[in-house]
Amino acid sequence: MMFPFVNTKMLTCEELVDLIMQVRLFTSGGYDMYDQNEDTIIRLLDKILVLSKKEKEWYVYFDSLYNMLYILKRGGNHRKILKYAEIYYKDSTEYMDRELPNYSNTDMAETNTYCYSNIFNSYIGYYQIGDEKMEAFMKMYEETVHKYGGQVHYYRDEMSLAALYRDKERFRQAKNNFEKYEVENCYVCMHLSYFPYYFLNHDMESAEEFLDTILKKRIPKKHQWCYERCQNTKAQTLYYSVLEDCLSIGNAEYFGYIYEKYWKKIAKRQNPEDGRDSIETGIFCCAIAGDFSEMEADLRKAEETIRNIGRASTNNAIHKYLKWQMYFELLEKSGVKQIELALPDRGNKILTMDAAAYFEEKADEYGRLFESARKQYDYRLIKNTYRECAGL
Repeated sequence: MMFPFVNTKMLTCEELVDLIMQVRLFTSGGYDMYDQNEDTIIRLLDKILVLSKKEKEWYVYFDSLYNMLYILKRGGNHRKILKYAEIYYKDSTEYMDRELPNYSNTDMAETNTYCYSNIFNSYIGYYQIGDEKMEAFMKMYEETVHKYGGQVHYYRDEMSLAALYRDKERFRQAKNNFEKYEVENCYVCMHLSYFPYYFLNHDMESAEEFLDTILKKRIPKKHQWCYERCQNTKAQTLYYSVLEDCLSIGNAEYFGYIYEKYWKKIAKRQNPEDGRDSIETGIFCCAIAGDFSEMEADLRKAEETIRNIGRASTNNAIHKYLKWQMYFELLEKSGVKQIELALPDRGNKILTMDAAAYFEEKADEYGRLFESARKQYDYRLIKNTYRECAGL
């Protein structure tokens, strides 16, 4: 639930209280509530941002900024995060340190770390954020956590950046620094970056041991609450996350191993409430297995991907397009030569391989953009990994 620590009794503006109560209502219960009410929550948060700033309720204001960044990240709306990141930079510089003494009994200082972490999740994947700007952001992020606390979040995110670049040494150092700090948030989510570390270092034994630790609830006792709240503790969601790590690292061998040993036990598409970013991964995995039993629904999902691709970061778009390219190549290989799919500037009835060619062209376009911005990123490796995983 959003705004759990806001004491509405201390607020003098009734309209602000009413807006906060509405957000609480729409975010109570499981995280599927966030997804079902995303558009409404965003509208309410925009109103709260304007009103709390006007009323000089700075704890509510910065908490609202964090909540906005979080729900946009959750919905994969990375483009909007860039907008609110600029608002955060400006207002935190102007108001944060000045107002912190007035909120000494709150977690307002920690809000800075959480805002940076959510912004990182967009910056890491955008070609508009080149190497120089990305490293400048990481420097600001590091300075922020050393000032306000939350170093463990910075080093967790630095591991993700090292994974994107396949930088073993940076990954090793970030992991060592990460382990110096206590994890207070979800233990599973905070440690998910260990999987790409193991895959990059070709250490399947450690990856399986950690997978077993999570699934059999062998994490530290004080973190057992994760199993009641976190989607990543569910086998299906976790398997998809690990398979996506294999694809991102460029390790087709480990993808095949996990696919055969773990995913086939479940072998079904991802449910929206279990993490919408993995829906296309589930469709891709079913296509590898030759399961096109929900082809019509898959085709509508492909059209939805095209409509919403503007929300995705460059790197996310690459992975979405590659999954669909492989899907249509596998579909054609299964004997389906023609489909009804609405592609831009084309008729609805098209050849299956024309659909594959469209998604490949788009993946290549985004791949070139991202490679031009991030010199350590290897698009050819990622594309070849998808093809190998698909058996094509």
